[in-house]
Amino acid sequence: MLALIVWSIKATVIDDTDWDRIGSLAAIGKSISHFIGIDFPLIPNLLGPTIETFMIACIGTLLGFIICLPAIWFGALNVTPFKSVTYPIARAAMTISRSIHEIVWALIFVSAVGLGAFAGILAIAVRSLGFIAKMSAEAVENIDPKPVEAIRAVGGNNL
Repeated sequence: MLALIVWSIKATVIDDTDWDRIGSLAAIGKSISHFIGIDFPLIPNLLGPTIETFMIACIGTLLGFIICLPAIWFGALNVTPFKSVTYPIARAAMTISRSIHEIVWALIFVSAVGLGAFAGILAIAVRSLGFIAKMSAEAVENIDPKPVEAIRAVGGNNL
């Protein structure tokens, strides 16, 4: 096994690497040194973008929560009003939202609304919709039915 590992490293790394293009050991060390250490004068310039990124995440998640409220209601099988229509649509929306990565959503929204924070907010909101709605709908489906039956027994409606 050890011989196979050594042979595969030799065949894929050592033989296939263009060592002349990489340069000497000193050139490699100089390149690596650029990645080590903190560029302290750059930190004040990063404060604004850091706060903006945090705000994009918070506002996007809040917007995702707001727009997922109907999906929570329709995606819970025990409370959805039209089981054959609304439940599959809500579950499909949750699945599609979660199956597409945030970067892809961001690219879609950049083409729709332009480059900027708004596209990021929309991308985070759509992605959050799937996760929040799925977790919340499953929590609603797992509630104890006895209090609901008691409310209906004294005249309470479905809402």
